Amino acid sequence: MTLNVGIAGAGRMGSLHAANLKTIPGVRVVAVADVDGEKARALAAKHDARVHLNARTMIETEKLDALYVALPPYAHGDLEKRAAASKVHLYVEPPVHLTLEKALAACGAIEAAGIVTATGYDARYRAATDVAKKLLEKRRVALVVGTCMLPPCGAEWWGERAKSGGDLFVRAGHLVDLARYLVGEPVRVAAAAAEPFAADGVDNIDLAGAEAVLMDFRRKAAGVFTSSHLVGGRARTADSVELRIVTDAGVIVLEGDATNRRDLASDATLASDKAFIAAAKKGDQNLVRASYTEGVRTLEVLTAARESIETRKTVEL
Repeated sequence: MTLNVGIAGAGRMGSLHAANLKTIPGVRVVAVADVDGEKARALAAKHDARVHLNARTMIETEKLDALYVALPPYAHGDLEKRAAASKVHLYVEPPVHLTLEKALAACGAIEAAGIVTATGYDARYRAATDVAKKLLEKRRVALVVGTCMLPPCGAEWWGERAKSGGDLFVRAGHLVDLARYLVGEPVRVAAAAAEPFAADGVDNIDLAGAEAVLMDFRRKAAGVFTSSHLVGGRARTADSVELRIVTDAGVIVLEGDATNRRDLASDATLASDKAFIAAAKKGDQNLVRASYTEGVRTLEVLTAARESIETRKTVEL
């Protein structure tokens, strides 16, 4: 059985997924859609695929078995609902939507259609994550500390909160999702943010300089998550992305330096793609660790943090 796949979004992640799919037997990228025709044609040429300038048109005119949505969150529109209506299996890069309301509507359509879904929270597939999950089965967790300090993202939409949702949504959200996977569900959230500004030498950013989130987990553990894009600019400081889990038998540390993180991300993304394709072929959602529903649950936590920042109140989940 050959799975015909469409790629919506010919940027970095769409290109990475397409390259991964080329290595998986029984998969063919048949169409690529992007509003940037040059990017779409360049990626399509690598896979002998057809080109579309509109993802909706691609869904309507191509005979797809699966769709990858590798678009900025503001550009998703109703693609997930359209894919569900066409019974097309769905892989979505997070955050799955800018608003929880739209994500829940898409989730309802997906559940009604019975399609297989996955999201790009691929840290769940790392070997180190497997080890940590096994260790945590016998340990009591006291504290979860997530740190996301990265320079500004190269994508033009990232620096506009109305398009990206902010760095908490786009990048720190991966740590929040990993904490959910390893420790369990938060039950309440309180958060604060600095004023919007950028590092010296960086332009066109209207995101908070930093954000901090406190979480109370169901397992009676406390959580602290911080993010900032102020490590860029002329005075470049060290990147840091890691998750520390303090237990009754020591500290588990995941992530590491920027070089290792990129290498691990490539391996994890391939593992995520393999799991999704296997699940789509077998019609078995259980083969996927990060479904669309899981992506929506992480978005719910991130949305609660945003609400807490705006209202200066603790938000119950």
